[in-house]
Amino acid sequence: MTSYELGIRKLNNFLRVNDAEKNFNKKQRIILIASDFDEQTLSAVAWLNSNNVDMSCFRLTPYKISDEIYFYVEKLLPVTKYDDYYVNLMDKSIIISIPSDKKITRRSLPKIDLMIEWGVVKEGDIIYYRSQRKGR
Repeated sequence: MTSYELGIRKLNNFLRVNDAEKNFNKKQRIILIASDFDEQTLSAVAWLNSNNVDMSCFRLTPYKISDEIYFYVEKLLPVTKYDDYYVNLMDKSIIISIPSDKKITRRSLPKIDLMIEWGVVKEGDIIYYRSQRKGR
């Protein structure tokens, strides 16, 4: 008997003795925690969630108040609608016309109607776009 066969036999015996044969390795859960996620990661997690893979993304922001550190935790995914997390591979950017006839390129932002629906912004709020690139 090879070491592989012995290992399989011992594992199967352990599962049988502990009555875990039917439910072992049937349901996994993946939790990603970071200070921020890029759009490709969120798109991949959204796609995996929509294909029955149980994944969650949490944004963790530390704050130091006096001598203690607190964490603000935001659950980014899963959500009920994934449309805003999918990356459009065909249309990487959009062109915006500025009155001075200069054109700038920027990444697509989440749709305002969905941001209002989620409660992220309210009607009348002023929204500023801040580039993640240095020097802008």
